[in-house]
Amino acid sequence: MNDKQIKRNRIAAFLPEALRIAKYKLSGKLARFAEDVVQEAVFKALEKEDDSPEDMEHFDNWLRAIVNNKCTDMFRKKREELTNDGDIYNLGATESCEESDAHEKREEHKNLKRCIYKLPSRDKKMILLRDFFKCSGKETAAYLEIPEGNVNVYYQRAKKKLRALLIA
Repeated sequence: MNDKQIKRNRIAAFLPEALRIAKYKLSGKLARFAEDVVQEAVFKALEKEDDSPEDMEHFDNWLRAIVNNKCTDMFRKKREELTNDGDIYNLGATESCEESDAHEKREEHKNLKRCIYKLPSRDKKMILLRDFFKCSGKETAAYLEIPEGNVNVYYQRAKKKLRALLIA
């Protein structure tokens, strides 16, 4: 068996561990992207296999690094999608009910969106992540690149600002 075939077998054997790493790193709402991340990592490993370490212990660490980097890329990609202005307009649909109630709900929804837009960037992201996307504190901290211990404090402040805007 040649060196290239040994590395490919090693990559194939690494798949369950890669999936475990990706599911752990992308816990919560992003866990559904774990298989995509692993697939991208495998493609990257195969693409760069000529540049990979010869020593098998270093090779495994190299594979882990690729998976970790792909997880980070996925976090960044999803965070960027959240910050696009168009995403706020796609939040939740109005429930079907009587015409007057539906109109009233649409107006409340529009007012809420307008108020969210008025919030500072971090507060806007915090509200969207916690309330609309139901992200955990850990996920929110990862998205916003802030310490996990600060998430609840920032979230409470953001809610207070949003309430003030809604009342005004």
